[in-house]
Amino acid sequence: MGVYGGYFGAGIGIITLAALGLLQPLDIHTMNARKAVLTTLVNGAAAGLFIVQGAANWPAVGVMTVGSVGGGYLGASLARRIRPPVVSAAVVAIGLILSVALFGHGLGLH
Repeated sequence: MGVYGGYFGAGIGIITLAALGLLQPLDIHTMNARKAVLTTLVNGAAAGLFIVQGAANWPAVGVMTVGSVGGGYLGASLARRIRPPVVSAAVVAIGLILSVALFGHGLGLH
């Protein structure tokens, strides 16, 4: 999961929530907080490798940092206001949509 998350990143939050739900089912807000820590560690390790190898595109880093931090705070604020069953249903729906889209893309169905 670390290599996938650090290199590709597509849907890593949903994948992590699914794994946490299977391994240690807790309420969605607790799992979401743990997911945030885990994905930060994975992405931080990947960023460190890119920086050490001189492969970081610094203008893109700035834009992505602002978007990620802003989206993280806004998403967390929104998720805390929504009842846990609704958040869980949204996570499942997004996971299914991503799975179908990525599977179709892998088959060449755009």
